[in-house]
Amino acid sequence: MGRTLAPLLTPAARRARGNEALRILDPAVGDGVFLAGASRFLSELRPRVEGPRLCGIDVDPAAIDAARRNLGPGVRLVEADALAPSPPSGWRGGFHAVIGNPPWGGWSRRAGDAARPGYAARFETARGFLEPSALFVERATSLLCDGGRLGFVLPDYLLLKAYPALRGHLLANYRIEEMIHWGRAFPGVGLDAFTLVARRDASRRRSWVVACFPDGPSGRRVDRPQRRFEEAHDRVFNLAMDDATSALLARMTARGTPLGDLLETHEGIHSGNIRRRLFVPPGAPAPAGRLERLVLGRGEIRPYALRWGGWRVRYDRGVVRRERGEYANLGHERWYAGPKILVRRTGDRLIAALDQEGLFASNNLFVALPRPGLAVPLEYVEAWLNTAQATWCFRAVSPRTGRLFAELKLKHLNRLPVPLPRRRAQADRVVKLARRMRRASSAADRRALETVFARIAGLSPEEARLVELHTHRGADSL
Repeated sequence: MGRTLAPLLTPAARRARGNEALRILDPAVGDGVFLAGASRFLSELRPRVEGPRLCGIDVDPAAIDAARRNLGPGVRLVEADALAPSPPSGWRGGFHAVIGNPPWGGWSRRAGDAARPGYAARFETARGFLEPSALFVERATSLLCDGGRLGFVLPDYLLLKAYPALRGHLLANYRIEEMIHWGRAFPGVGLDAFTLVARRDASRRRSWVVACFPDGPSGRRVDRPQRRFEEAHDRVFNLAMDDATSALLARMTARGTPLGDLLETHEGIHSGNIRRRLFVPPGAPAPAGRLERLVLGRGEIRPYALRWGGWRVRYDRGVVRRERGEYANLGHERWYAGPKILVRRTGDRLIAALDQEGLFASNNLFVALPRPGLAVPLEYVEAWLNTAQATWCFRAVSPRTGRLFAELKLKHLNRLPVPLPRRRAQADRVVKLARRMRRASSAADRRALETVFARIAGLSPEEARLVELHTHRGADSL
């Protein structure tokens, strides 16, 4: 609370307001816990802040009643929808601070098609998956005065996932001062949270620096120029990307070749809403029709090794009865027929294995086929995907080590910078070691592979040690 409100209480800020009372709003007030915190913070200051105007909105009448009981008199509480076309009279641009924990997630399913056009017409952040907390951020922007302050608790999927419109809105309208990742901060809520503190300012000065705490408020601090977020792909808010990590990743990217240029990548079979009929478990009676061996994922894939667990797939498009509302995506048979690499999709560490037996794969895995004219053996790419170097590159752009929903995206896989050998002997050495790892994994062969790829990538001994240390110790940061 203090990080949001304290800058409004400096002598300069007080002079700028003149005799104007401090106005603070929670647009999703709930039972009033954030306004109560603001009141407590202001009352404990010396000299005390006299007569702050605290306001709250909530669409739920029960929430308004609870807030009224908890906050007592002197707080303006309004039963209304903060995302309605027009906020309460006189509130637009009238607040010095907007605080709170707006609703998260789920609206794409609940809002319905009828509500979507209205949100899309009013909010630039109403794109793709309809995320309520993003709409509340945008509404807060319209309710803040110039120089006003935003302090929100938000879901951490807004940092890295497909919400570029929200991140663009924040970058265009605010000086972001601080972002702290708190992990699973709320009992019973299986989502990670972060807090955002920002100042309403559209000047977009290049000198602004954001204090980022990727490992919590007592963890390390990464001071990141705000312009770096603007320059990032999809404007992702990567709190762990310090200057050293950014520079090393840039060098590796410049020297390497995007994996998507070498391999054609796809998601495996998506069972849709007919999983029980499409995927046949081990030992179950064989239904009529074509059956193919299926790698479901889970424990069936390890570095360099696939162990078929007995699942099968009914590979017949006639199994999907679309007239009954069924759906599934079987992909194309050619993806599975020839030599390919299967890559585990979930988890914070890359795991890949070569398949030359024509196994089919579920969408827990990515299927990677050689593009025509691939200059290196598939085993070479398989070996690199299993190195600390590859996992380091993945974690650099998706720092979710040890956190909920760590997942490799197809875009991450395609952008991985594969270092290509300068000499045939280097490729031959990698393939020889990969084959030995396939027969019997050994620490000595793994270290030898790491050394070969570090040389091919042009890593210094210090850089190679840094990559190895952070990956194999499973550090939460890079």
